[in-house]
Amino acid sequence: MRKFFIGMDDPHLCHRLPAAFVSVNRLRRRRGPFAVGEWVMDSGAFTTIAKHGGYPAPPSEYAAEIRRWKNNGHCLRPSPRTGCVSPICLSELA
Repeated sequence: MRKFFIGMDDPHLCHRLPAAFVSVNRLRRRRGPFAVGEWVMDSGAFTTIAKHGGYPAPPSEYAAEIRRWKNNGHCLRPSPRTGCVSPICLSELA
């Protein structure tokens, strides 16, 4: 059986879904935990690269966010911090 993870703009609404996909960009501003069942932490690569032309923060900052949120709900995994091959991102890097 396949499970679909729905991207959530506001983490406080995740409790309404059986599986959520939440960007670390939305979690950085949170002060505390949020109600969620199964979820995947998105690295926010597309938005970050499109906005900044790369990663302004070192990988250790993303690792700290993973440690911070890994026990909130049932975090299945964090997405890797990757590059972006979208034309929008590539034009930012040129």
